[in-house]
Amino acid sequence: DWVDEFGFVASHLQAMAMHDIERFIEHWHDAAFGVNALDGSVSSDKNRLVGKLKNVLRENRSIRNLATSPLLCAMLCALSRDRHAQLPQDRMSLYNVALEMLLDRRDVAREIVSTADDKPTFEEKTVIMQWFAYWLLVNGYSDASVEDAIQRIDEKVVSMPRVHMDGEEMYRFLLVRSGLIREPIVG
Repeated sequence: DWVDEFGFVASHLQAMAMHDIERFIEHWHDAAFGVNALDGSVSSDKNRLVGKLKNVLRENRSIRNLATSPLLCAMLCALSRDRHAQLPQDRMSLYNVALEMLLDRRDVAREIVSTADDKPTFEEKTVIMQWFAYWLLVNGYSDASVEDAIQRIDEKVVSMPRVHMDGEEMYRFLLVRSGLIREPIVG
């Protein structure tokens, strides 16, 4: 009842229909490419990506089912752009590519060069994220306090001899660099 007391309204996110997905893809690409600053070559590249992604979604039901969520549809748009419209054809491969993009390729795309020789590898970051995700799942959590997250990550990094970060450093690294760990409010 406290929701009503504060004037909140309960809402449910409806799955997007195909026409919603197609409009979302167009709007996402307009925003990503800068709708008002398109020269001919950029515009044709954008139109090619939009067309190819729409075709993939029309032809592949399992990938289309992912696109019914705005968050996952945006991920598909980003993956399509990052991979020059070459998306995997099955769900697990798509998840793996998305994970690689978030954990590793974002730094390359943003031209962030690390001088650290002991920067965690993709596999090490994946193991840490799996450990943390497993802990969330087993406990029925969808989020955790920063302290709990750091503690869980620290439990894993101490067993990884090549990783020279403690739990807090790794948490901050993943928070800033991956997009998989988020801190929408302090703590």
